[in-house]
Amino acid sequence: DGGIFAFGDATYHGSTGATRLNQPVVGMAPTPTGDGYWLVASDGGIFAFGDATYHGSTGATRLNQPVVGMAPTPTGDGYWLVASDGGIFAFGDATYHGSAVGPARYRRIVGIAPTPTGGGYWLVTTGECVFSGSTADRTSRPESHVLQQTDIGAGAHECFDRVVFTFDVEMGSADGTASYEIGYRSPPFSGPSGEPVGVQGGAFIEVVLYGARARSGGPGTYDGPSEVRPGLSAVRELQLVEDFEALVVWVVGVDRPRPFNVFQLDDPDRLVIDVGHR
Repeated sequence: DGGIFAFGDATYHGSTGATRLNQPVVGMAPTPTGDGYWLVASDGGIFAFGDATYHGSTGATRLNQPVVGMAPTPTGDGYWLVASDGGIFAFGDATYHGSAVGPARYRRIVGIAPTPTGGGYWLVTTGECVFSGSTADRTSRPESHVLQQTDIGAGAHECFDRVVFTFDVEMGSADGTASYEIGYRSPPFSGPSGEPVGVQGGAFIEVVLYGARARSGGPGTYDGPSEVRPGLSAVRELQLVEDFEALVVWVVGVDRPRPFNVFQLDDPDRLVIDVGHR
């Protein structure tokens, strides 16, 4: 509730104990003089006491994840707020130096600490896996181009299984951006021949790559297996179902419907699907 209890040479400068808060207080930071402090609520609301100065808040901002902590600048003329997804919000003379937000961040952030100069900060995580994906379809349809798939792989991570499609940018578009539709689909799956293709798993993520080639391209084409069984806890099989007229379809067999994330990386150009373990 924002109640303050002072011990030793700490001085009580006020609290929110008698204030009706929109969200609970989750953090506190002292001023450089020790003659004041800030309290921060999980919605990013800031409450300043003593010689602490209010420099702004996220109290009126819709956050993706709640604020879990704050840190003052060395001057006391600003502060950083950090959310559990690694989002950073800088106020006053605090400078933004980066965040841990991203689809590949699956650890909950629990705190922030500034460097002595204020020229940076550390974020600390909990050991808990926090996978923020969903089972919803993902679609990206940039300007039409042709990408050459050169590889596919899957591997286990502590919080997720990762499937990676690799493309050769020199044989594709200028930026290597894939055009895709990805989502859970029901069998049977079949290619141009119409013959059904069996895939191991209890649920199936269909990956449709538009303007792409796998085996049907020229030099540098994908020469790996059409059926990959990585033996992972979530991902059971990768099956090439179609590769015809600049349309490539893979099916990712998973043990059961699980949340997933999709994003792209470069150097080399890759399309990544992370399937959560929880």
